[in-house]
Amino acid sequence: MRVLMAGLVLLAIAGCDAPGQSAGGVVQLSPTQPSSPPPVTHRVGGAGSLVEAVTKAVLAKSTYHFVVVPSDGLLKPSEGDARVLRLAEPVKSVVDGLELASTVRTPLQQGRPLDELRLVTAQGESYAKLPAEFEKQKGKPWLPLPRNLDSELNNNLLEVHDSLAQAVTPTNYHLPIIAAGGFIHATAVEGQCVRHSVTVDLKQAAEKVESVYLKEEMQYALGSGGKTVEYELLVCRGDELAQLKMIVPVMSTGKVSTTEIRFSDWGKPVTIAAPPDAETFGR
Repeated sequence: MRVLMAGLVLLAIAGCDAPGQSAGGVVQLSPTQPSSPPPVTHRVGGAGSLVEAVTKAVLAKSTYHFVVVPSDGLLKPSEGDARVLRLAEPVKSVVDGLELASTVRTPLQQGRPLDELRLVTAQGESYAKLPAEFEKQKGKPWLPLPRNLDSELNNNLLEVHDSLAQAVTPTNYHLPIIAAGGFIHATAVEGQCVRHSVTVDLKQAAEKVESVYLKEEMQYALGSGGKTVEYELLVCRGDELAQLKMIVPVMSTGKVSTTEIRFSDWGKPVTIAAPPDAETFGR
């Protein structure tokens, strides 16, 4: 599942243009509430105060919409909604306290055109809605994804799910890593928002992060030759996270890969629920 931080194999996730996204791939940021306090420019130095402020805002609003924006051809568009139910400290897995509903398009077999795949995590369980030709039982398109089942299909679908969840759930992945090893080296005001440029020292993050799960992620990245990861966090009024960029060196090519996530609709109602038993395989 260590796709994002290792920077070796980026999962290809594709989807349709999101609401607010033009055909050219430009996503418009949602306007912030005028009653919210202006964003704070966190000083150059340790990123702890930045992470604390953004984390507090995420937990207060709880729900949000996300869009994965393509930037290098490796990570394709994807969008959905998320709900953070609680913050596990330390984080035990990418789905701790998370509910997620997203539509992605990715080939389910090599050589196939893009398939539409619906992924849902609700009440601690994950599911994938498969195209009709992949249904294990006619009329039951939803497939449970148990983490104790070792099969090629289950593992592949969980990798798709978990890689996406890592990218779009800052409280369970990016923010604890930034808090443990991040250093703000530049800030810039952009309208009603402030962009914070952060360098994460992977060795320091591995030593300081409390989560065993995240510590293993950092150690895997270090073992793959990684040393640092660059982040950009665009934070707007009320400490709302509007955009997160992660720039990771790809060791096999010597180039970098940029993952960009846009966040909006903080605190607005979302509908995330497990699929009905009548449509779920094995039930």
